[in-house]
Amino acid sequence: EFQARRYYGEIMMPFAVMGKKALEKIDSLGIKLICPSHGPIHRSPQKIIKLHKTWTAKNTKEKVIIIYASMWQHTEKMVEKAEGVLLSKGIEYARYNILGADIGDICADLVDSRAIIFAAPTVLGSMHPLGIYAASLVKLLKPPAKYALLFSSYGWAEAALKEMKQNFSSLGIEILGEKTVLGAVKEKDLEEVNSLTGKLIEKIKQN
Repeated sequence: EFQARRYYGEIMMPFAVMGKKALEKIDSLGIKLICPSHGPIHRSPQKIIKLHKTWTAKNTKEKVIIIYASMWQHTEKMVEKAEGVLLSKGIEYARYNILGADIGDICADLVDSRAIIFAAPTVLGSMHPLGIYAASLVKLLKPPAKYALLFSSYGWAEAALKEMKQNFSSLGIEILGEKTVLGAVKEKDLEEVNSLTGKLIEKIKQN
């Protein structure tokens, strides 16, 4: 299933509406075998068809994907705090440091995550380059996530948060909260991250 989800996330996710229509067209055909021009042969096609029906319908799980970049671990500390809250509440999540992440794995987890926690610092008057890359990827893939939290840190002037919001606004994802920190992260900042993550959990459970 993971490899199928990964492929769907990388290639088909932006075309979910078209995929849903295509699946409706083949519903009455009684398919017994799927032999694609490339990829595996499916001898029990209903399993893969059912998965694609779920994905193209944009059905999500009580799951959060965390995507982040960090320079001096200030942004990462906020991510770790949010991760701890998710873990304590038994919420499924996937955490990716963009620096060493497999982009295909990120795509796979975007397919069924109901929320995104995105974090990146400001560098030289703009979002960290890895953050720009990841934010652009999310925008391009149009995932079904409904909610987001945005975290950032900066040293001189904040810019990353604004750029994140611009990327996410076009996707119709509700930004439930944002937190940016000047310099080192303090305990009061982590308390706010704790509160925002709790709010996110409430939302994804209500959905």
